[in-house]
Amino acid sequence: MMKRIFREKGLPEDLVYLAMIESHFVVSAYSRARASGLWQFIPSTARLYGLRINEWVDERRNPEKSTRAAADFLSHLYEKFGSWYLAAAAYNAGEGKIQKSLKKYKATTFWELTKKRRLRLETRQYVPKFLAALLIAKDPELYGFYDIEYKPPLAYDEVVLSHPTGLTVIARLSGCDVRTIRKLNPDLKQWCTPMKERNYKIWVPKGAGERFQSQYATLKPDDRITMARHKVAWGETLGSIARLYGTSVRTIKSFNNLKSDRIYKGSTIRIPVGATKYYAVQKRYQKNLARSKSTASTTSRRITYTVRAGDNPWLIARRYDLHWQDIAFWNKIKNVRRLKPGQKLVLYLKKPEASAVSAKKPYEPVEMAEASSAAEGPVSYTVRSGDTLWGISRRFNIRIVRLRHLNNLRNNLIKPGDVLTLGTEKM
Repeated sequence: MMKRIFREKGLPEDLVYLAMIESHFVVSAYSRARASGLWQFIPSTARLYGLRINEWVDERRNPEKSTRAAADFLSHLYEKFGSWYLAAAAYNAGEGKIQKSLKKYKATTFWELTKKRRLRLETRQYVPKFLAALLIAKDPELYGFYDIEYKPPLAYDEVVLSHPTGLTVIARLSGCDVRTIRKLNPDLKQWCTPMKERNYKIWVPKGAGERFQSQYATLKPDDRITMARHKVAWGETLGSIARLYGTSVRTIKSFNNLKSDRIYKGSTIRIPVGATKYYAVQKRYQKNLARSKSTASTTSRRITYTVRAGDNPWLIARRYDLHWQDIAFWNKIKNVRRLKPGQKLVLYLKKPEASAVSAKKPYEPVEMAEASSAAEGPVSYTVRSGDTLWGISRRFNIRIVRLRHLNNLRNNLIKPGDVLTLGTEKM
């Protein structure tokens, strides 16, 4: 297939062995430079030559489309440098690098550049490796490769999907499994073809095309995609639901025609999925969520806290020895900056001493209460990670000016481990 495309575009078909050096002909190859596919395109070059990369597809992994893009790219490089060796080197190092090197050393051939240190060793070895691969592939027995079992060419039928369709449905209508469909269409990233895309072309096993098209025409709209119906629980967000099902927020919003991220308890969200295991995951998640709520209500004491000026979940959590993520979850807080004075928050106090703490003044700290039985003298506080002078002043009901005066501070900068004097027992 690759040689045929190169011949059609007027390129030497032997250039296909560059893909052996790039990816070893592994469609799923991926590099640290974010290059992907048979031809190891980076995202910018791939898009420049018409390959789509989005949440639904990565056409760098489509053998036919990526090969056509590689042929166009190599044609451009050959027109620019007038040499296939220089074109190959530019494919590896970038055309700008090769152009500057030729100009700097006043060279005209790739072999002249290999004598200079400006090119990386990888690029200097790139063309020799390509030539070695080409020679061995043309006469493997001469180089000691005997009894090679060649795989049959990739065989497939191309079908057109009028609407987005799940891979499980495609596999069922094609008489194969999902793994086979994925292998034939490695550019697909989700459990269905791109949402909102009509007349999408896909490959199915050879001989299954006619059967597929006849059965596909009889499908009802709701039968094209396998769906899970998720009932939104208290505290859930689109992000947490997306992670649960291994999809993205954008996919869920698109599938449900949602214009915002706002969802409500008890509403039903449709999730496009391709495997029944996600139903089990969802069921287990709901069970654990119910168990955690039950435990909180039976082993903890519920109180209502009134938000004061300057409060945020983190400060409130420190006062009651809780986690601020729990406070946000209990009260459906998505943005901590939107807490308003007078707002009521539900807290579940789990520790026995919580009742004593909750009865104290709003900003009287646990440390201050425990020091009351000690001998008269200065009361100190050790700064923890995340503390600020303003936060400490609010917790201990001390003005920042007095804190700075007591500790000879020139500014509000403090760091974990600093010991601050807060006053004396008689203060």
